[in-house]
Amino acid sequence: MFRGDFRQTLPIVANAGREESVDASLTRSYLWPLCTVLHLTQNMRVTSNTAYQWRVFGGQTFAEWTLSVGDGSVPARSLANNQPPDWIEIPEAFMIQSPGPIQTYFSSDTLHIDATDAARIEAEYPIEFLNTLSFNGYPEHHIDLKVFTPIMLLRNLNPAIGLCNGTRLMIIYLGHYVIKGLIMGGTFNWKTVAIPRVVLNINDNRWPFVLKRRQFPVRPLLRHDHQ
Repeated sequence: MFRGDFRQTLPIVANAGREESVDASLTRSYLWPLCTVLHLTQNMRVTSNTAYQWRVFGGQTFAEWTLSVGDGSVPARSLANNQPPDWIEIPEAFMIQSPGPIQTYFSSDTLHIDATDAARIEAEYPIEFLNTLSFNGYPEHHIDLKVFTPIMLLRNLNPAIGLCNGTRLMIIYLGHYVIKGLIMGGTFNWKTVAIPRVVLNINDNRWPFVLKRRQFPVRPLLRHDHQ
């Protein structure tokens, strides 16, 4: 059994372009003609009673607009010359406004390396350089958060209470050692949960070390998440 919305994120193919990622999708597999497709009819991501779900823009509700994004019927535009038109604009009516100060969180980055090479590698890769590294599926060194903004969890912290990789939350409290949020959607919809800082071991073949990054395992959901 395969499940998911195939209009969403494409498979990740290392060092590949858009064409290669599309070609690696399930619908391009030789097994696809043998599959039976079952369609769900209720959009679970837009079933909450929050006010913005029922706002209307251009004759569409938020639920209808999100489906039109998936269908590719929302006009797209290019951000620069010679780039494909793969960006869309979110109507102001569907955006959650979040006034207030920004809280910035910086990670603590250290190296886990073989003792025989420690001095050389630490000299070649100082902390300032480690802070600039980004990895798919891991939090950034520098994260800006505000109360009432949406975030996505990047790790399975406690599935029993809804804290799973990919869970979306709305921030309601920003502390030094913990942040709190409301889960958006699913079985634990609107449950209040706490997210601590954790130490993540990042092993990337591009680098001769394992990076230990202590940071909140979250990623802000910004406009570019709606390409």
